[in-house]
Amino acid sequence: MPDSTHRLARAQLFLTHVGRGDFVRAIDLLSENVTYRAQGNNALAGLFTGRDAVIRHLTELVERTKGTFEAFKWEDWLIGEHHVVGLSSIHAQSHGRIYKGRSLTVLGFNVAEEIEHITVFFEDQNAIDR
Repeated sequence: MPDSTHRLARAQLFLTHVGRGDFVRAIDLLSENVTYRAQGNNALAGLFTGRDAVIRHLTELVERTKGTFEAFKWEDWLIGEHHVVGLSSIHAQSHGRIYKGRSLTVLGFNVAEEIEHITVFFEDQNAIDR
């Protein structure tokens, strides 16, 4: 059986690196074939496949929000056999608008304990899309 404590630590480390914009360290925790799904109907929504595409997407998120995107409080964690889910309070600014709300980040792991799937859900998807 996979070590859930190890997966939780890896998920938290990945999200900490992403939150700090340290994509060089974050990329090492991803599988070569990682997929990242950003829900919604906005310029940052879509499915991104591969390490480079995921890092480009995260870099664009930071650029579009002029560095204001922040998961400032990770409120809770759900640990499963193959997934770790983090619940966070986030805020960001873009084009004079401010978003404050919660998000769920679902991280799926492969047998090598690499992050293979990432999906992000927002509490208020309509606000994100605006």
